[in-house]
Amino acid sequence: MDAIHGASFLTAQSLAVALLTLVVVAGIGLITTVQHPPFPSNSPPRLSGLPLLGRIDTLTKPWEMFQRGLAASRTGNFSFNLGQYQVVGISSDAARDTFFTNPHFAPGAGYGVIFGEGRDDELRSQNEKIAMPKIRSLMTTERLEPAIPQMMADVNARLDEFGSSGSVNPFHAIQKIVFQLTIRKIGCDEIADDPKLRTQVLNVVEVTDNGHALATFLFPWLPLPKVLRKIWSSVTMYRIVRRVVRDREATGRRGKDALQMLLDNGDSVQSIVEFIFGGLFAGLGNSGGTSAWLLCHLAAHPEWMARVRAELAQLGAKYAPAEDRQAPLAKQLLSVPMEGWESGVPTLELCVRETLRMYLQAPMMRKNMSRDQIVIDKDEVVAPGAVMLFYSGAVMMNPEIYKDPEVWDPTRYLPDRAEDKSGQHVWVGWGCGKHPCRGMRFAKLEQSIIAAFFVTRFEYDLLDSEGRKVVEPPRPGPRGFQLTKQPEFYLNYRAV
Repeated sequence: MDAIHGASFLTAQSLAVALLTLVVVAGIGLITTVQHPPFPSNSPPRLSGLPLLGRIDTLTKPWEMFQRGLAASRTGNFSFNLGQYQVVGISSDAARDTFFTNPHFAPGAGYGVIFGEGRDDELRSQNEKIAMPKIRSLMTTERLEPAIPQMMADVNARLDEFGSSGSVNPFHAIQKIVFQLTIRKIGCDEIADDPKLRTQVLNVVEVTDNGHALATFLFPWLPLPKVLRKIWSSVTMYRIVRRVVRDREATGRRGKDALQMLLDNGDSVQSIVEFIFGGLFAGLGNSGGTSAWLLCHLAAHPEWMARVRAELAQLGAKYAPAEDRQAPLAKQLLSVPMEGWESGVPTLELCVRETLRMYLQAPMMRKNMSRDQIVIDKDEVVAPGAVMLFYSGAVMMNPEIYKDPEVWDPTRYLPDRAEDKSGQHVWVGWGCGKHPCRGMRFAKLEQSIIAAFFVTRFEYDLLDSEGRKVVEPPRPGPRGFQLTKQPEFYLNYRAV
């Protein structure tokens, strides 16, 4: 009995020692993490925050924090601490121009701060530079054009699964289609063709994205549950890709996908996994939500739905062979080449552009990788190693730039209004300056193809979670640093 009590005492004592050690280590790490270097005297006005931690609401409610900073600044720019980092929030015209055009401002290093990876600046910047030529290669006409038939086949195969009628949540259903198109483009055919692997990898991406949290930022070196899930997801993805690579090596089979390009380039499995993750986060975070919201807005605006369908009818008639001229429009569209999808749907492009303006209200980050202070506006500067924060909604939802910004109105881009050209960097849906979206060409193609086949194959209404018809969907609202949880809307469809 004494031995049992002794063992219990030792167990409790060991646990207490372990917890005390963890608290001490965490405290030392926190103090090290949040040491604040002094701001330059000519930094933008300071926004106060919590002792040591600074404005940690940047991680939890970035848009609300950004608005507070703007309200406290006369210049449109402001400074604050986030842990150990100096951050400069910007909105003025001059600062925005510097944000997008200065070559020393690195996006990867900026986002690395938010995701608890800020100590790997040089590595992240180097990886970013290595990845860019690969992405550019995948976006060439030589690689995109042959992929169009498969893209259309994938979209139609998933729409076939809908059946002749029913209801779907577009933010789930369309996201799965976007995922398949994206993983085929920046990953491999083996995953894209296997429903179980697609589900598994999509779950991996979602778990990894949900691994970013306040605690992860403050204690990136602690084995927190979300960190462990993120690590396990990365390991799972590594094993999936490694299995595909080994199978190709064993059989001698060569693919025509991105994986084969990367293997021929001599990339390791680890670097391939990192490349795929980056592409998936970008694709799902933007194209998935945009495609779903586009279908919602078209359902709520029958006049634009009619215009889009009329445009698609002209497109199908232009490219369909003679034997398909009387076929359903969805079949005629199967003959449309990449040229048609890129230049033959201007009305649909207006709708996509307006949807992007309203949906892409997201924080953008840059980090000053130079050793010098950089002037952003008049005498205001950003210190070396400091991070810049810009919220796209500050311009994309600005009533001084866009009339009635909360109204979905594609006519705002027509030549007689051209609100998106009223100033420098006032429409940033595809990025701009030194860092435009490298996958923009593919994203535009997949968004157009998904919308085209959905609206030509189905008549549908937009319903809320109670099954009531929605006349006007609410605007998406500001996004944070993770894949945004979307509202419960349903498309009640019936095949035509």
